[in-house]
Amino acid sequence: IVADVLDVAAGDLGEFDLVHAHGLLHHVDDPVASRVCTLAAEVLVPSGRFVTADPCFHPNQSRAARFTVSSDRGGAVRTPDEYSAIAAAAFRGVDAVVEHSPLHIPHTATVLVCTEPRQQ
Repeated sequence: IVADVLDVAAGDLGEFDLVHAHGLLHHVDDPVASRVCTLAAEVLVPSGRFVTADPCFHPNQSRAARFTVSSDRGGAVRTPDEYSAIAAAAFRGVDAVVEHSPLHIPHTATVLVCTEPRQQ
């Protein structure tokens, strides 16, 4: 399916154990990011997980990592708390892990593991 996340209906997608959005949320504004999380919650089975990974700003990141992240084309790079707050509207369980240099280059990313969809 190729569609705008704002236009797609959960019922058209089916049910899933895992929804993975790698490097997506930092390219969209808060309302679209919220819709991505809500849609993920709507299509997950009750025990399913929604996992995201996006660059982030973090107080413990190196200057080189901050430069790399701030040079990303994504116009909505957030802090771990900001990513978590968006996901928390759709999920009861939101665990955020900050990874420093997961790509062996100066970089900082937030990995969210979201459980317990609120839609169910």
